[in-house]
Amino acid sequence: MLHRRTFIASIAGPLLTTAARSAEAATTAPAQPCTLDIAAPLIVKDQTLSTSLLFTATCFPGADGFRQSSNATDYQILLYDNKGKEIPLDQHGKFEISAMRPTLLDLGQLSGRDNFFGGASIRVTPSPNQMPRAGDLFSAGFVRWDLPANFDNIHAHPAAPQQSIGRFNYSMPFPALDEYHAAFSLFNPGDDPSWGNVRVVDRMGKTIAKRNYNLNPHQTLLFNLSDLKPVATPAEALAIAPNSTAALRDGGTLVIRNDSDRVPFAYVMMKGRTGDSFTAEHPLHFQADTPVKPARATPYGPNRSFPAQAMVYTPMLFKGVQIGELKLESRMYLSASRWSEEALWMLPFATDAQGHIAWVSNHDDKAQDRIAPSALAVDGAVRLTEFQSCRIDSATLPLPVGFAGGFGAACIPKTGPSIGGASLSPTSVLEGLWRNPTARPKPEGRLPATTSSPEPTSSKASATACWPS
Repeated sequence: MLHRRTFIASIAGPLLTTAARSAEAATTAPAQPCTLDIAAPLIVKDQTLSTSLLFTATCFPGADGFRQSSNATDYQILLYDNKGKEIPLDQHGKFEISAMRPTLLDLGQLSGRDNFFGGASIRVTPSPNQMPRAGDLFSAGFVRWDLPANFDNIHAHPAAPQQSIGRFNYSMPFPALDEYHAAFSLFNPGDDPSWGNVRVVDRMGKTIAKRNYNLNPHQTLLFNLSDLKPVATPAEALAIAPNSTAALRDGGTLVIRNDSDRVPFAYVMMKGRTGDSFTAEHPLHFQADTPVKPARATPYGPNRSFPAQAMVYTPMLFKGVQIGELKLESRMYLSASRWSEEALWMLPFATDAQGHIAWVSNHDDKAQDRIAPSALAVDGAVRLTEFQSCRIDSATLPLPVGFAGGFGAACIPKTGPSIGGASLSPTSVLEGLWRNPTARPKPEGRLPATTSSPEPTSSKASATACWPS
């Protein structure tokens, strides 16, 4: 086990300085309410799959802010079918939710429909004197997926102006298609068309399949992931079929590139070929067409220090953890987009429940055997060029059976690499969602668009669109 202070000292660099500056900026941010648009790129109501919206209203200040009845969050849901036609909702889709009152909304009931699919745009506006930055609204809304044998929750995708307009590579890693069946949705939340291309690449970054897409305003499209063939319904998208693309049997990366100014949003749905497992995830946006510097020869500084400029982390690293009949194993998927340098260097590590460093790749002589494909392990670290991806399986790490802790990766250069998180293959599912529908209807009319001038959203609030630069 590596001493925690020793490890932190070895990765100290611009990352810690940036964190300090961010903390300072957070304390000096103006106390004004913000409005953030978030997108739910797939909403479904049919015989085998149902999605609901879970609103959390956790924007209150301080530990006891939820006790003040004035701390509430306004939500407005704009629901569209797969052709882009708006579906009217009860209460005009407007709700006010008090702080710390998680609320589950059944869109089938609100729409009066029992068979449809499409996408939703959601406007989130906290009452005054709550969180001053739109970034604090990331976890204000979730999509809950209910299947006959499983369920999942994923947060709605932030759709701030900086991510809704522009040219982006929108990418994420996906797991082995010999073990998982995968499909994805594309949703255009904007009022203008969106067009571009989608492609899947293998773990070494080679393009395996590619096709163009064209989305009308508010339209939703569905595709199989392995061959990018369009599908007509969610039932067809989630019907497990043999993997038809041998090059993706071990996984790869999904890349969505918009050539229009309007940006699409996506959910990727994955079902285990055995065991009834299910999960959903969304890609991340990285600006396209930016200058790229040559890859650095080594990420290490003096005394083999790793001066990290960014970091990703998940608290869901399990190795043979048994909870009743539920057994948890984790597989971590890492990928790189096209970014500021030709190669992204990552230093993977694991932490135990006490925060001690239980494993770090550059202190492990067998690290190359634990990173797949091993060609992406270089000098004790992971080196990923454009759209390459790799997997680290908890079963291969030198950790005891029953280990539960966290997994992280220090990164060079400064970037936001996508991490596939923990790929769990449970034999059964534990369900413990608190359902507490305490939403109150709001007046008629839509909340103001984020691109418009501030307008009152209720008798007590005035919202503006704000986003950290």
